[in-house]
Amino acid sequence: METNTQNMEYSSLEDTAPFTSLRDGIWVLVVAIIGTGMPFIDSTGVNTILPILQNELGAKITQAQWIIESYALMVSSLILFGGALGDKFGRKKIFIIGLIMFAGCSLWCGLAPTTNNLILARAFQGIGGALLIPASLALLTVSFDARTRARAFGIWSAFVAVTTALGPIIGGWLAEAYTWRYVFLINIPVSILLLPILITKVQSDRDLRPIKLDLIGAVLVSLGLGLFVFGLIESPNMGYTDIRVIGSVAAGIILGAVFIYYERRIKEPLVPMMLFRSRTFTGANIVSFLFWFSWNAVIFYVPFGFIQLHGYSALEFAISFLPGFVALLILATISGELISRLGVKILLVAGIFMVSIAFYLFSIPGIETEYRSDWLLPILLMGGGVGLSSSPMVSAVVGSHDKMYSGLVSGINNAVGRIAGLLGIAILGLIGINLFNFQFDKHLADITLDPATLDVLMSERIKFIAAEIPKWLDSETTEFISFSIKNSFHITFSFVMKLCAGICLIGSVLAYLLIDDSKIQLD
Repeated sequence: METNTQNMEYSSLEDTAPFTSLRDGIWVLVVAIIGTGMPFIDSTGVNTILPILQNELGAKITQAQWIIESYALMVSSLILFGGALGDKFGRKKIFIIGLIMFAGCSLWCGLAPTTNNLILARAFQGIGGALLIPASLALLTVSFDARTRARAFGIWSAFVAVTTALGPIIGGWLAEAYTWRYVFLINIPVSILLLPILITKVQSDRDLRPIKLDLIGAVLVSLGLGLFVFGLIESPNMGYTDIRVIGSVAAGIILGAVFIYYERRIKEPLVPMMLFRSRTFTGANIVSFLFWFSWNAVIFYVPFGFIQLHGYSALEFAISFLPGFVALLILATISGELISRLGVKILLVAGIFMVSIAFYLFSIPGIETEYRSDWLLPILLMGGGVGLSSSPMVSAVVGSHDKMYSGLVSGINNAVGRIAGLLGIAILGLIGINLFNFQFDKHLADITLDPATLDVLMSERIKFIAAEIPKWLDSETTEFISFSIKNSFHITFSFVMKLCAGICLIGSVLAYLLIDDSKIQLD
């Protein structure tokens, strides 16, 4: 009986979809592209300007992590709940609320006077993003019939790839030509232009369901992730044996276990555990977790390496990755055709393996580098690997269950990827800070410094490669400490790249072992 009801709901979605051509629903497509494009541009743009922002605000490396993580935490933990809110109260209504909240918090971010104020603003901006992103996709799903919907999603995917490429360039240009604050403030005029289009051109929902919201599940996953990540990020500041660190990590793990227990026992869970009975679905999510765990850690470290270690400007750094985005666009465009010919598994294995090789190649160059010989090949492999594997990863997830679950399973996979990125930055950030401190201490052991200088350096090293050297030191000592900071970061960067390469390699092997093409529905 439950299955029949779900099938009826799926059929009603088909019957009420009002548009049978892209021309008729062009404004819905525009709204969905901009609605998801703003958060994507914001995320990639902020990663690019992070070293600049750290210098201007005098932020510690842990605070730099929180600028990314506070936003990611809210999006990853609330994105499924945001989708459920749209199903219950209306996607258009939730989109409007999300847009206003995202724009208002972007203004707050752009005007934030301190690092901690910016971190808080980013958290609230993430709540807006958790409402905006699923509502955008849901509007596409319910606004077109099945045939037109596939074309609409294809156009949406292409624009998402373009916005991913534009984010670092726009962020680098704004930060270099004007101020990093414009990376956030640019969302205001875009939102003001989008709002009247949304209100006048997009129809209200006609297929709302009287679902019961899993508020307890949303609170459990948000608190669990938040406490766990807090303990990881703050442990270098507070000390690894501090009761607040141990308590936060332990509480996060316990709440995670409670969340799984609770979800298995309610009728309308945020995450139906029965979906994980599919080996392909479970395998695809494990692979997705490993991939995005390593990917986001690399994306966090790379701007510091290029800008603060190798001397690139923010704009030069963004432009240097353009070949990778071109490779991503080309392979993403043809991946759909390749799936129909070769299947999902081989493309997923090959794409993630390419990214693994790229990460390893990132670990090889020294402090002095040359773009063409050192960086171009891994950048191309990195972009090409993502382009080749992204569509197969989604196909493996969505195709592992009946079509009526497509929105739910894709939403779960989206949340898994975002949670993986959240944990990747927290865990590999912690490893990086400890390795940097260990290497820096080894360098300082080779030189005699007065207590006042040592105190300053011990307090500054939490800023990572942005650590400031006391101005009263002579030129020879200053040069030695400067080299020590750079070399310590270089060793840390190389180690993290190798670690991420290994994690991706494991993901590629697991994709080969767990993904079964015969269990995936592609039509």
